[in-house]
Amino acid sequence: MSQSPATPSSDQDVAAYLAANYQNTQLLRSGKSLSGHERNCVYLNTDAPRFANVSAVSGLDFDDDCRTVAPVDWDHDGDLDFWLGNRTAPRLRLMRNEAVGNHFVAVKLQGSTCNRDAIGARIEVHRPDDPRQQIQSVRGGEGYSSQRGKWLVFGLGEHTSAVALTVRWPDGAVQKHAGIAVDQHYRIVQGEAQATPWTRPKPASALRPAELDHPKQTNRARVIMSGRVPMIPIATRTFSGKPIEIAGVIGAPMLVNVWASWCAPCAKELKQFTEHQKQIDAARLHIIAVSVDGLHASHTTTHADAAQMLRELKFPFKATTVDGETLDKLRYFQNKLFIRDVPLPVPTSFLIDTKGYLAAIYRGPVEVDQLLDDLKLLDLSAEDLRDRAVPMAGRWYRSPVAANVPELAKELQRAGLVTDAIRMLDHFIRTSAPLQSNTVGMQSYVEALNNLGAALIEHGAHEQAEKFLLQAINASPGAEMPVQNLASLYLRTQQHAKAMSLYRTVLKADPDNAILHHDLGNLLDATSQPDQAAEHYRAAIQADPGYADAHTNLGIYHAKRNEYDQAIVSFEAAVQLDPDNFQFLSNLATALARAGRAEDARKIAERAMARARAEGNEDIAQQIGARFGASTPDP
Repeated sequence: MSQSPATPSSDQDVAAYLAANYQNTQLLRSGKSLSGHERNCVYLNTDAPRFANVSAVSGLDFDDDCRTVAPVDWDHDGDLDFWLGNRTAPRLRLMRNEAVGNHFVAVKLQGSTCNRDAIGARIEVHRPDDPRQQIQSVRGGEGYSSQRGKWLVFGLGEHTSAVALTVRWPDGAVQKHAGIAVDQHYRIVQGEAQATPWTRPKPASALRPAELDHPKQTNRARVIMSGRVPMIPIATRTFSGKPIEIAGVIGAPMLVNVWASWCAPCAKELKQFTEHQKQIDAARLHIIAVSVDGLHASHTTTHADAAQMLRELKFPFKATTVDGETLDKLRYFQNKLFIRDVPLPVPTSFLIDTKGYLAAIYRGPVEVDQLLDDLKLLDLSAEDLRDRAVPMAGRWYRSPVAANVPELAKELQRAGLVTDAIRMLDHFIRTSAPLQSNTVGMQSYVEALNNLGAALIEHGAHEQAEKFLLQAINASPGAEMPVQNLASLYLRTQQHAKAMSLYRTVLKADPDNAILHHDLGNLLDATSQPDQAAEHYRAAIQADPGYADAHTNLGIYHAKRNEYDQAIVSFEAAVQLDPDNFQFLSNLATALARAGRAEDARKIAERAMARARAEGNEDIAQQIGARFGASTPDP
C-alpha cells in the first residue's frame, strides 16, 4: 500500500492509487496471499549488538499469514506462551512455552486511586547481585491488534534469592516491596503494604499439543446466504430452441441446477432428483436443470447428448440449455458474492426463495434430504438465518448485516451488465419495504434508488430515471448523490430551470451542504449568472473551508472581473489545499502575472511545469513555460 496518499492529492494521484489497490484486490480474489507464504521470524536477544535468528528452532516459524502475537503466561508456569492470530486458517494457535530450569517472578497490579487495571503503571525488579533493573509497564495494547495478559512475568535466569520490587503507579504514587520470593505469583494492590502471594488454580484438564488437521481441498461446498440478494435473470433455451428466461418471483422456491452430460456426479444427482420427485413436488420446489454441454473445450458432448440422458432418466422436471455468454455472467455474479474468485464447477445449484432472492449455493452435488431441509430455512429471521449459515455456534456482538445489493448492482454495471443491474435494483426496491424500518435499511433503499436512476440515465431511460431519483430524494432529502444525478439528468436534457429549482429546494433543507452549493454555482455560471454563482461558491467555502474547487472557481470569478488581488487570495487557498495540482498552480501564476508580479508568477509557473511533467503532461508543461517564460530541468 505504498501508494496510499498521505497528503491532499491530485485526482491523478488518487486515480493511480485506486488503480493499484484494485489490482491488489484482484490478486487476492484469485487466491494470492498477502504474506506470500513467508514463514514467521523469531529473533533472540543475546545481549550483543545483533539479535540471533532462531526462527527454525523456535517452533514458531509457520507459513501462516500471521498478524497478531499476544504473549501471556497461559498455564501460569512462569514463562510466556504465545497466542498467534492469523488472517487465514488456522485463525488461532496457542503455542505453549515448555522451557525449564530458570526462575521467575510474576506480578499483577490493581489500582485504587488510579485506574483499576493499573494501565500505565511500571514495575522495577531489583536483584541484590545485579545493579541493573528489569522494567515492565502495564499497557492497554500489545503490538498490532492484540493485548498481553495482565500478569507481568520477569525471567530471573538462575537467580534463586529474593528480589525487591518498586511500583510506580500512573497517578505518581510509588510503592516498594522487599523480600519477594522467586518462582511465585504476587498480587499488589495500590496502597497496601504487603504483596499477596497467589496460587494458581489446578487446571481443569492438561494442555496437550495437537497436530493441525489440514482438511483436503475440495470444490464441493454448501453456502447458505446469510444476506440474500436478488438472483440475476438467466437466459436459457429449451432443447427445441425456444427462449425461456429464469427470473422474477414465482411464489415458490426454485432450484437452478447447472449440469453436463459428461459429468458423472451430475448424472447421479439428476437421478436422485428423479427418484424423489414426490417429496420434491410436495415441498413445492421447482427444479430447472440447465445444461452446459458444448461449452467446455475438453468435452465434445452436445445438447443432443444432454437431451438423450434426460430421456433415459425419465427426468420429470424442466430442463433447458444455456450459451457461453450467460454462463460467464452467472460465473461473474457468483464471484461477486464472495471475496475469492472461484470456478463454477458442475454440478452447481442455486436455491432461490419465493421472493426471487438467492438463498443457497451448492457447489458439487446436493443430497435431496439436505435440499429439503434447507427449504425450511427460507422463512427464518435474519438472526436465525445467520446462525444457520455458519458451521459453529457462538455469540454475536452486532445485528446481522444485510447484503449490499446496490453495490452488487454497481459491479454488474461496471461489467457492462447494465440491464441486469437495472432489473436487480428494481427487484430489490419492490421487495425491500421491510428494510426501511431501520436506518441501515433506509440507507440501502435510498442507495438502490439512486443507483437505479444512474443506471437508467446510462441506459437512456430518462423518464424512469427521474422517477426513481425523485423517489430517493423524497425518502432522504439530505442525500447528495440522488440530487447530483438528477441535476446531471436535467443538464443533459437541457432542463436548466428544473436543475436550479432542485438545487434550491434541497439547499433549503440542507443549507450547509458545500457540494450542492458548489454544483449550483457551476450551473449558474454556465447559464451566465456569475454574481449568483460567486455567492454559492462563497457559501460552499463557508460550509467547507477545505473545498479547493470552490476556492478555484471563486478565483476565476474575480479574475474575469479583473479583481486580481482577490483572485490571488482564492487561488493561493486552493494551492495550499492541493500543492501538487498543476492547474491550480497555473491559475495562481496567471493571476500574479496580471497583477504585475512577474517574478512571483514565474516561480509558481515553474512549479506548475514540474508537476505537469511529473504526471506525464509534457505538452501542458511547455504551454505553461511559453506563457510565463519559465523553465524547469528536463526530467
